This record gives sequence, C-alpha cells and structure tokens, in this order.
Amino acid sequence: MNCNKKLNLTHSTSNAPWWRMGLILALIVTIGVINLGCKDNEEEDDSEYYVKYELNSTADFHVGGTLNVTINKEDNKTMTESINTHTPWETIIGPVKKGFNATLSARHEDGAARLRIFTQISVSKDGAPFILRKIDDNEVPRNAVQINYTINF
Repeated sequence: MNCNKKLNLTHSTSNAPWWRMGLILALIVTIGVINLGCKDNEEEDDSEYYVKYELNSTADFHVGGTLNVTINKEDNKTMTESINTHTPWETIIGPVKKGFNATLSARHEDGAARLRIFTQISVSKDGAPFILRKIDDNEVPRNAVQINYTINF
C-alpha cells in the first residue's frame, strides 16, 4: 500500500471567490442603507417663528422721560425706538428661522433714574399661540435692562 500521496495545492485563478464578492456587496449595501436611514440633526427647518417683545416700567414715584428700547429684527439688524416711561410697550417681528437670537434692551435717557423695568420675550411657531420663553421681572430699581433668547425648538 502506497501511503505517500502527493498533495496538490493550487491557487484559484479567479480574482476572488464568489462568497467574498457577496460579502463585500452586502457590506456596501448595509452601509448605504444605514446612511440613508440616518437623518442629519442639522437638517434645514422650514418652520416660521414670530417673536413678541414686551416691556413695562414702574416706579415708587413718578419718573418721567423716555426709555430707549432696542430690539433685534428679522434681518439681524437692530432697531431703536423711544417710548414713554410707565407705558406698556410691545411689538412683534417675523418670520424668523430656528436659531434666531431675539434681543431686547432698554435704557432710560437719564442714567440716574431708577425704574422697575419688566421685559419678556415670547415666541410663536408656525402660527401657534405665543409661548413665554424669557422674562426679566426683577423688582430692583434700575435704569437699564437686557434679555435675549435663541430660538431652539
């Protein structure tokens, strides 16, 4: 009996066996499906927002004069308006997009005057009712105030 068998090891002449090609193709398809299934969190939001700025001032004694009110508008430029003290004031701007930085500041023309200045910023999304987002209702008398809110919902 001849136990010496010759082992014939040869390398396949094809580029890659069919199962390797199938594995590579499956990997490519899986990665493609995962990439298509994931949505970018920074995707463009088509929502329209409106911003309502409100201000009121009071004092223990009558402080006359005006407040210079400055707000950030839709085009990210500022607008300044003079209003009488002790007079409620509000304005609405929009539409703006998510990420807009709403800023409201007020300063009494006489830097020595001390008023209780109350401010707030409310936001409406796509025509919904306004929701209060930022408030400064500090009772301490002062001659200036500034608040801001960045739309992030």
